[in-house]
Amino acid sequence: GEVQAGGKLGLAARDAARLGRLVLNRGRWGATQVLPRRWIEDMVTPISRLSVDVGYGVLWWSMELALGTEGRRVRAEIMMGNGGNMVAVVPELDAVIVIQAQAYRNGQAHDVSRLLLTRYVLPALSAYRP
Repeated sequence: GEVQAGGKLGLAARDAARLGRLVLNRGRWGATQVLPRRWIEDMVTPISRLSVDVGYGVLWWSMELALGTEGRRVRAEIMMGNGGNMVAVVPELDAVIVIQAQAYRNGQAHDVSRLLLTRYVLPALSAYRP
């Protein structure tokens, strides 16, 4: 047993959502600071950039995502895994979204998950945001 978190990490959706919530709350779980806030911020801060809208930190992507088709955009911090698996943290919507998929060795897997996120999930969450 050794786990390499950059691959071969198997999580139930509920557990993946808990990790996302910990990132959303900057290391805080309820009233307890479980991880240092600075550590979380450093982890999600891009070290390198693929484009103006896409950066990569420490195993986390930082992206500006379209919110539906009306041109609005939101910032998201995303863990992506093989097959299209995704944990997306969207602070503006106070949301953690988990997508579990099995499109292994499919070059389009992440694109499909991102499309589900931006075309359906984020607009639905935004519509019900007070």
